[in-house]
Amino acid sequence: KNNVNGLKNRVEKVESAEGCISNRSIANIELGLIRLARDGIRIFNGSQDELLSQNIRQTLEGYVTSLNTNACAVVHKKYYEYWLSLTASGTTNNIIIVYNYALKKFTRFTLPEASLSIVDSSNLDLILMGGYDGYVYKDDSTVRNDVSTAITSYYKTGWLGLGDVKLRKNIRRIYTFAEKETNGGTLLIDIYKDFEAASIHQYDIDLTTAREDEKSKNDCNVIGENYQFRFYNATADKTFKLSYLLI
Repeated sequence: KNNVNGLKNRVEKVESAEGCISNRSIANIELGLIRLARDGIRIFNGSQDELLSQNIRQTLEGYVTSLNTNACAVVHKKYYEYWLSLTASGTTNNIIIVYNYALKKFTRFTLPEASLSIVDSSNLDLILMGGYDGYVYKDDSTVRNDVSTAITSYYKTGWLGLGDVKLRKNIRRIYTFAEKETNGGTLLIDIYKDFEAASIHQYDIDLTTAREDEKSKNDCNVIGENYQFRFYNATADKTFKLSYLLI
């Protein structure tokens, strides 16, 4: 307890399994104090300490953890982001883990720059990165740099019982309504049954000619109790829109 200007202040001990591994990783966001601990990225909201990075634990453990004491971070308030620079390989900070605390999602950027700082210019947050080459770089969120490399991205439904989950159903034919968004490409559809890891049937749709008002018919003839569907197009700059599936 302490008295300041006649006001009583109380300092209370809060139990937490992990402390902070780098004082430069501590940042204040709307939800509390966020930091890098030995077991990952944590946040303290004033009463509880929460581990945020459990879903990317293997990624963080794959970096040079012995150099986590060199980690540093800034907060990009405009985008509700916490930027943490770490060492992925070698001996310098060369990768940035970004945590969006509004969406509760992580993103990873590979950069040659080593350190981070933030300044205000005309009430705007600007992130400055100082590199070992002697230059200072400014993050420009208005510029889109596309490496034109396809990523393995897809949409997968949950498991669908299609009525009684214990009854076996025979799906003989599927009608797919889809259309291209840009540049055509091929839409691939995988069908899974009964919580199995491998698909039991795959078919594709040529999006170069497909339109939303046209349906693509596929004679799949599969039997199972529960079904799951995965849709993907792993070709760069060839997006698609799926309207619905008719079974």
